[in-house]
Amino acid sequence: MVFIVQRAFYQCFMLHKNGAAVTFALESANVVGYNTLDTGFASQMLGVPFKGVGNNYDGVKLSDINGEFVSYDEIQISYMEDGLINFNTYQFLTEEDGVEAAGWYDGSWEPAADCIIPRGSAVWFVSSSGDAKGVTVAGEVTKGSTTHPAFEESSNMICSAYPVAFNPNATTVTWAGLQPYDEIQVSYMEDGLINFNTYQYLTEEDGVEKNGWYNGSWELVEEPIASVGEGFWLIVSDYANVTLTEKSPIAE
Repeated sequence: MVFIVQRAFYQCFMLHKNGAAVTFALESANVVGYNTLDTGFASQMLGVPFKGVGNNYDGVKLSDINGEFVSYDEIQISYMEDGLINFNTYQFLTEEDGVEAAGWYDGSWEPAADCIIPRGSAVWFVSSSGDAKGVTVAGEVTKGSTTHPAFEESSNMICSAYPVAFNPNATTVTWAGLQPYDEIQVSYMEDGLINFNTYQYLTEEDGVEKNGWYNGSWELVEEPIASVGEGFWLIVSDYANVTLTEKSPIAE
């Protein structure tokens, strides 16, 4: 992850997935930068921890996502319909495919570079060649705290709203409205298949020492479960009343 900064310094830290704390100095009221996520395999949930630089929308456009894309690479954005998860699919096309200019296109082969992906949400990136590749998201780091937009469905693809590894039990993360056995699912690849590490929200009434997120062995999560820019599923039963608020790593 790289930041480009201006004026006044801030001392901040970033937690990596392995739990190591890295201290870095940031300078400016408007901190901008980018994060490259090594997909590691052909399908990867890609998160959006930035907002567009100098823009009034809180997210990034498809044109802000960069990589060595080839024809028919896909970005899939989920939505719910009749209780089922569906996806709007955008493909990377080139002049050789019959479009006027290389870039992202929707299912009607209409240009989709201006499609906005909200900060704190996630999408599926699917490599058409089956090869792993680095995917870079660029933008501005928000200094204020962020409450994720209201969850409109029980299953949501999200990520940290900041370029930090995500620990759902971190002191910088505040939840409200969770119910026992709500889940976070983080994807990984094994033997060519997508699998998920599942974490559940448990309370003292479920037999644990304190309320919080636990792994499959009912051990309290103490380290980040998703790396910087990595998305995950949040599955909640009472979604209309669930809120997730994060404190910025560069908060004043």
